[in-house]
Amino acid sequence: MVASVPWAEPGSRFTRDFEAECAWLMTVANQKTVSGFLHVSWRTAGAVARRVAERVKASMPSPFDGLTAIGVDETSHRKGHTYLTVVVDHERHRVIWAHDGVGGDVFDLFFKALTPEQHASIRVVTGDGARWIDPCVGRWRPNAERVLDGFHIVSWMTDALDKVRKRLWNQARRDGDEKTTKRMRGVKYAVLKNPGDLTDRQSEAFGNLRNTGPKGQLYRSWQLKELLRTLLKHPLEQARGELRHWVFRASHSVLLQCLFDRFGSVFP
Repeated sequence: MVASVPWAEPGSRFTRDFEAECAWLMTVANQKTVSGFLHVSWRTAGAVARRVAERVKASMPSPFDGLTAIGVDETSHRKGHTYLTVVVDHERHRVIWAHDGVGGDVFDLFFKALTPEQHASIRVVTGDGARWIDPCVGRWRPNAERVLDGFHIVSWMTDALDKVRKRLWNQARRDGDEKTTKRMRGVKYAVLKNPGDLTDRQSEAFGNLRNTGPKGQLYRSWQLKELLRTLLKHPLEQARGELRHWVFRASHSVLLQCLFDRFGSVFP
């Protein structure tokens, strides 16, 4: 005779509380450690965690429902030897999909997992300048807006800023300007930081850049990078006006030329 009880699941030799504890421990420790702590076999601990995950998944709504703005990026683990493609839901601020590998074929798998209704709700896709993103979005969501995400934009601007520093450093070395050469070398790491992360010494070094080099180019380029970084956090209407002002200033700066010299291929 088989009876249903509220404290266990069909086919399991363990109580719900025990399985819940095992699954939770598996989120903070490896499988071998959990099996030893709970006095179960290595395979049993894994099977329990999978059962709990399936129950939780079945009780939750699909993470693909109601998507409006998604972001895609690749990341690496195991010291950079293994790559993952990750998709996030910007509205709910959570990861909704990940898969081994990188490229258009992998990103296609995400769209294949969606229903027609889930496809139709996606209006915005963010990502970096990887060449495989646009063709994939064009195949599956041709009407969605493709947006370069703020993180990579600021990262590119920081790289361009360092290129400005190197250009001015090399020019100072050719001209025999030892004072400028020393200052450009002294801010090598400071230009890669946000203002709040600068040490007192680095802040002082930046202050000395106002009148260093041709027309203080490095300092003005750093200001442009910071203006862009902060305006991306502002409300849309405020950011739109600030961006027009930023573009006007940047169009007269060496920073924008350095940006396009190195990263122009990612822009339309």
